[in-house]
Amino acid sequence: MKIKIPATSANLGPGFDCLGLAIALYNEVTIKSSSYYSVSIKGEGEENIKLKKNNIFVSIFYDIYQELAGKKDPFRFEFENRIPFSRGLGSSSAVIVGAIASAYEMAGVKASRETILNKALIYESHPDNIAPAVYGGFTTSLVENNKVKTLKKELSDEIVCVMVIPDRSMSTAYSRTQLPKSFMMKNVIYNLSRASLLSAAFFSENWDFLRAASKDCMHEHRR
Repeated sequence: MKIKIPATSANLGPGFDCLGLAIALYNEVTIKSSSYYSVSIKGEGEENIKLKKNNIFVSIFYDIYQELAGKKDPFRFEFENRIPFSRGLGSSSAVIVGAIASAYEMAGVKASRETILNKALIYESHPDNIAPAVYGGFTTSLVENNKVKTLKKELSDEIVCVMVIPDRSMSTAYSRTQLPKSFMMKNVIYNLSRASLLSAAFFSENWDFLRAASKDCMHEHRR
């Protein structure tokens, strides 16, 4: 079985924790039945011994697989990683979504995208990256009663992403500590108005509004 999971860009402009975008850059994972467990990695992380011994994808995969199949069969995992780690392109969400979808497939249990998305919420508490990783395109999402509600817009080839990837990494957990506990009302209104317009611009494909609607005054400059 082979699965491809896209990179994602989230926290789009003012859409902190709710707006996300899938990007045509993919990690690929091949899983094969085997008489013994093994992991091989090409690309990002191939020199990191820890990723082979304590692989998060494998850990989540077996969490779900054992829950579904009631056993822990040995598999061979072959990773081809193209998404940079901890650089703002949703590497952790790609791992989570890929592991869950693979576990259902290998256990022979059908799962809807909604099921995979809500399972992913167990491992990633905000939906802005996991939603586009599951559905593709542009997504706007919220969490209510521990369930994700999301709308997707498939994008045309008119939209091209230019990615600037930093030399240093920053974990999501650390970057969130850089945010204040409260915000001024005028800043909240600034972001709400632009997040609303940004979503509308994507769904209506009115690209004239992208520049103005992408502005943020709450999180980007702090992270």
